[in-house]
Amino acid sequence: MDTSIRNSDLSRRSLSPVVLYLVALWLGPGTLAQPARVSSQQIEFSQSSNHWAYQPPKKCAPPQVIDLSWPHNDIDRFVLAKLDAQGIRPVADADKTTLVRRAYFDLIGLPPTPEQIDAFVGDTAPDVFGRLLDRLLRTPQFGERWGRHWLDVARFGESVTLRGLIFKEAWRYRDYVIDAFNRDAVRPIYPGAGRRRSDAVCHTGGAAPPIDRHDVSHARQH
Repeated sequence: MDTSIRNSDLSRRSLSPVVLYLVALWLGPGTLAQPARVSSQQIEFSQSSNHWAYQPPKKCAPPQVIDLSWPHNDIDRFVLAKLDAQGIRPVADADKTTLVRRAYFDLIGLPPTPEQIDAFVGDTAPDVFGRLLDRLLRTPQFGERWGRHWLDVARFGESVTLRGLIFKEAWRYRDYVIDAFNRDAVRPIYPGAGRRRSDAVCHTGGAAPPIDRHDVSHARQH
């Protein structure tokens, strides 16, 4: 390659064909190829409404399954039917130690302490898991964990590090998002967001399914 070219020269003259060729070889095949152009006639916009994502939901009868003791609801029947078709058996329900750790990591992103694990394992009340989820949903850490997904999609940043520019007031929006999730009031965060914190997570790229205590309670047991 022409090593005589200096950075200051690039602003005054273009690279020679030989240099361009060597750069193309270094970057790989197809570097100098012209980008493909797609004609509007190649896109059938009239057929776009037929895509499955734009079809209205239809109520489907749950499929028949072999093991009637495993499903807790109709969604489980669909899952189990697919597993049966592949010859796969579902795993057993998680033990209470695993269950409490899943809940903590999923909802607040932090592990439970040994004392918290012991308290959950020793509680034999039938609603122990529901009460645990309610308690975690009320912690400040819930908004910190799930608000992060929204901030990531919104490309939130408190500085432009390459230039050393710090946005001194950026923390206000960060804290506003966290507080909105913790208050279950995310609609004002961004136009078009859903009414619940779970809707906001979904509207920003499908980061998580709607957060419902009863759904989470059953799902994490499996």
